[in-house]
Amino acid sequence: MPFKTPRYKISVDEAACGNAIECLKCVHKCLALGRNTLGYINKETPPVGQNAPKTLEEIDHKIITAFMFNCDGCGECVNVCPKNALTLVTPEPATPRARYTRDGTMVICGTLANGQKKFPLNIRFIFLAIKFLRFLQRRGIRMKGLVADL
Repeated sequence: MPFKTPRYKISVDEAACGNAIECLKCVHKCLALGRNTLGYINKETPPVGQNAPKTLEEIDHKIITAFMFNCDGCGECVNVCPKNALTLVTPEPATPRARYTRDGTMVICGTLANGQKKFPLNIRFIFLAIKFLRFLQRRGIRMKGLVADL
């Protein structure tokens, strides 16, 4: 099972929020703090033609969460909501990215407990490609389009 970085989540109670366009305090607060994780969209596509809404307030909107990797869990969006429609969900702590279990052994930064070097398959391919390029360079063969001297 791959490691997944724990992230904060913001739960929005749409019934309590109502038409988000009438308030947007949470969105503006998040944007002012530089996080930009909250936004708003139409609940439904508005009609066109003669039945088209004349103002933005006539269209039902809802709050959405996006770019939650920017959220640092400050909770200001929750504090500023006058209708208590937002809830901040704190993630469970997880194993650090550099340490995980595979085949019953602990892998830390590519080194097993017995000292053997282990790398994921994609990293092994990069190492092999670098070795191959060095091999070609020793024989005076230059690959066009490659910038780095290895």
